[in-house]
Amino acid sequence: MYVLGIDSGSTSTNAVILDERKTIKASAVIRTGAKSAESADKILKEILDLAGLSRDDISCIVSTGYGRVSIPFADSTITEISCHGRGAHFLNPQVRTILDIGGQDSKAIRLNEKGEVMYCCHKPYQIIGHIMDEDILAKKMAAVTDMSMCDIPCRMTAPNLEVKKMEQARKDACFI
Repeated sequence: MYVLGIDSGSTSTNAVILDERKTIKASAVIRTGAKSAESADKILKEILDLAGLSRDDISCIVSTGYGRVSIPFADSTITEISCHGRGAHFLNPQVRTILDIGGQDSKAIRLNEKGEVMYCCHKPYQIIGHIMDEDILAKKMAAVTDMSMCDIPCRMTAPNLEVKKMEQARKDACFI
């Protein structure tokens, strides 16, 4: 028997099928689009075809991501934060920090030696700034006017209030 995981994110829907030895049988990625349930149906068909399996061959389906609750055929749902922790620990038990740069937000996740989530921060630029001994938010805001400074901060999510202030202060396009 096989297990199927579906990550229904804001920009992509990802799926993977593992066999009983935890070996990847098939994986697929598609754009999520406006309706995550439709994307889930589409990726289910696609990954089963790729794997040469039928729905009856799948013993368990787990969904995660922002659209996880809109996947009616999932047997269970798990938050993406827990999935990141479990997945990182499975691939490398030495991992203690995960940075998730997603389509809607970014997160910094801290794991213990068992792979359990001990801490999650939805403002990872603060953690990265602390590690780099730099004010990442200030650097990000400066990058709005000076694109030569656009590195890590431009790919991170700024607090909505800060974005609103920046947009109000500028008359031209605001790049974040």
